Amino acid sequence: MLVPLAALLLAAPPVAAWILARRFFTAGPQFVTDAQVSLKLEELRKSLPRAPQEVAGVALPGASLHIVGVLRRGSARRRQYILDLQGTPGGDLALYLDEGGEITLRVTDAHGNSLGISPPEPPDVFLGQPLYLVAEYGIASDHAMLRIAINGKTVAQQRLPGAGWPWLNGKQVLGSDLCGKNHAAMDLAELREFGYTLGEQQTRAELEYVRNKYFSSVRRFDGKGYTKEAAPGSPSQRPRSPAYRQGSS
Repeated sequence: MLVPLAALLLAAPPVAAWILARRFFTAGPQFVTDAQVSLKLEELRKSLPRAPQEVAGVALPGASLHIVGVLRRGSARRRQYILDLQGTPGGDLALYLDEGGEITLRVTDAHGNSLGISPPEPPDVFLGQPLYLVAEYGIASDHAMLRIAINGKTVAQQRLPGAGWPWLNGKQVLGSDLCGKNHAAMDLAELREFGYTLGEQQTRAELEYVRNKYFSSVRRFDGKGYTKEAAPGSPSQRPRSPAYRQGSS
């Protein structure tokens, strides 16, 4: 079947149309077959960068940190550590606010190589109000992964290629780095920890637990990184009872 080129260009996506027009108009008006069109579109599809793969819900050994509370920007422009976990044979996994107030999850290996992730939103979207923060670090045979979720939605994630990323040995410090410095300013309602990244079913269960316990009185609790004020006369949206709970591992 032969297709007029003008009709093809009207139906094609803009990038595909530009490629086809450049290819065929330089040689003068022509007709192209369905097979040629399919081949060109397949080549275009393969050349486009792929979107980041969602890694939430994949169970891997490592750490899954679940924090309910309020994070605040300190007066000093330095890292403010929420949690720092020691690695083996060296390095660490650190969750902190960076110098600009961005929530950051960073892993460092025994040789000082490190990679970190932060949400793309401005820090003020998340700071100074109650939130449910999840930071996950998983280790596989040929890669590791980092993920940050806020109020049930993944806001940053990255796959770390290669082996040699540190295992966590259980030593950790809450509210400062491993040396007891660079403290964070925060109101902590609950911290739950797991020695692995959570599967899809357990991830949903944890979100439902937090939603029902702490955020049932607010009008909106979703993945946009913030919660709306509670309706007049309803209980405060502030987390109610300070608690520390160790997750089952």
